[in-house]
Amino acid sequence: MTDHVQISDTTLRDGEQAAGVAFSLDDKVEIAKQLNRLGVDEVEAGFPGSSEAEVAAIQAVSRVVTGRRTAVLVRALRSDIDKGAEALKFAEQPVATLFAPVSELHIRVKFGKTLDEVLAMIEDAVQYACKRFQQVIFSGEDVTRADPETLERCYLTALSAGASMVSVPDTVGYAQPEEFGRLVARVRALVGPDTGVRIHCHNDLGVGVANSLAAVRHGANIVSCTFNGIGERAGNAALEEIVAALAIREDYYQRKTRLKLDEIYATSQLVSRLSGVAIGDTKPIVGANAFAHSAGIHQHGVLQDRSTYEIASPSLIGAPERGLVIGKHTGHHGLRAKLTQLHVDLPSQGAFDAVLAEVKLRAHNGTDIDDATLLSIVKGHVN
Repeated sequence: MTDHVQISDTTLRDGEQAAGVAFSLDDKVEIAKQLNRLGVDEVEAGFPGSSEAEVAAIQAVSRVVTGRRTAVLVRALRSDIDKGAEALKFAEQPVATLFAPVSELHIRVKFGKTLDEVLAMIEDAVQYACKRFQQVIFSGEDVTRADPETLERCYLTALSAGASMVSVPDTVGYAQPEEFGRLVARVRALVGPDTGVRIHCHNDLGVGVANSLAAVRHGANIVSCTFNGIGERAGNAALEEIVAALAIREDYYQRKTRLKLDEIYATSQLVSRLSGVAIGDTKPIVGANAFAHSAGIHQHGVLQDRSTYEIASPSLIGAPERGLVIGKHTGHHGLRAKLTQLHVDLPSQGAFDAVLAEVKLRAHNGTDIDDATLLSIVKGHVN
């Protein structure tokens, strides 16, 4: 039986940490409203410890997030927890994700503390936060480079203090899919079947999505991710890719989400516009070429049956039809189909061959063969 995976969208928090991105309060509210329409299970609205302006923005977001959780990220400090509670005072379902260092590098080098001091800090912060929030999640910082015994002690301390869930972040994008899957499986066994396990993967080595999907296979039931994969450094695991993979390969994962998939494209475009981060043409799922076909063999195949070279329809994510791309790899079948779409009927096979030859020549020399260019080429061979 297929089980559901929850999606925690952190575009407004970690996504905004991408270099050069700064959402205005109105931007955040607009994105939050769209995330509501999409149906994510949780909106991570921000990091209230950064500024009073951030607190105000989180309050505005929490007012428009309905029927789902609104979360903030806070350090294991009472002052941060207080700011988080203030930021979420209007939230229907306020959640605090409380984090503390768990790797020796972060504990001793970055923070200059001993493990015992960190454990005491975790216990105090979780107990304090449980009085202020509906739900408290404990997240270890730099989990994938932590000693397993240290990690176990930190998680068990947090759970004993009242945390209802743990988060397993690959803070620096260090892990590889198989080892991250094994790590999540160990955490799942540690905390038991009734405790939620959330994961959050960075993309420094280009495997953020793969790590997230491996985690789902090994027992994670909440995935934290961002639209278009924006975020700190090389970004985060891309929400649209994870959700599409779970939908298209439900046979493999036996897990799916409750998202309205046909809102994915609109959300992706909105985040791109407001963040100023362009979507690459070859970006999976939402890129301009994701459902486009250029090679003659591929065009011939999709004209006979789209499933020959498409594993899903653009309509799955609410994207417009991309269709046939005319260029230097175009064959007879592709060009004939494109001309039919444009209601062009060439007078002879010779004219058709001449148009195809010019298309290939111009494209080889770098010309973009859009519809207007193709029509101008046709005009030159029928007059």
